[in-house]
Amino acid sequence: MATSRPVILAVAIAATACSKGAAPQAANGDPPPTAATQGAATSAEQETAAIRAMDARFDTLIASRDTSGLVAMYAPDAIVMPMEFPTATDAVAIRRIWVAALSLPRLDMRFTPMRIDVAVSGELAVSAGTFTFNFESPKGPVRDVYQSLQGYRKVDGAWKVAYHIWSKLVKPGS
Repeated sequence: MATSRPVILAVAIAATACSKGAAPQAANGDPPPTAATQGAATSAEQETAAIRAMDARFDTLIASRDTSGLVAMYAPDAIVMPMEFPTATDAVAIRRIWVAALSLPRLDMRFTPMRIDVAVSGELAVSAGTFTFNFESPKGPVRDVYQSLQGYRKVDGAWKVAYHIWSKLVKPGS
């Protein structure tokens, strides 16, 4: 029995399609990483680690009462919006904020990032989290928790804080 040319062509097309199969997928259904996406993931992980290190550096600089080091963490055109303090838009005003904070007796501040997002470009990042703000006042110990949002931008290849805002977490019933 002779097979017609259209049937042979249809079988050949079907066989070719089946042999290619669907693109391999990871267990979660995502396509496997390519060299480009693996490189981007590695870069994003490195940038996230760099931002996490910047957040940790705040702790170190605060513990050592290094006002100049803290001011150097910010971009020259940074905007800092602390609670109960005027907005700071230059290094002199940012220094004023840190001088006031570092003058508190037995100050202990510790940042805890909850989420860090880095832009695909690798030039911008955001760190959202909390920090403890503990010190001794004339009325006794003060133990507060603040929420914080920091926008980072690369300046001459180094991460700097471009935007920083924080507010006190109020306890229910306070």
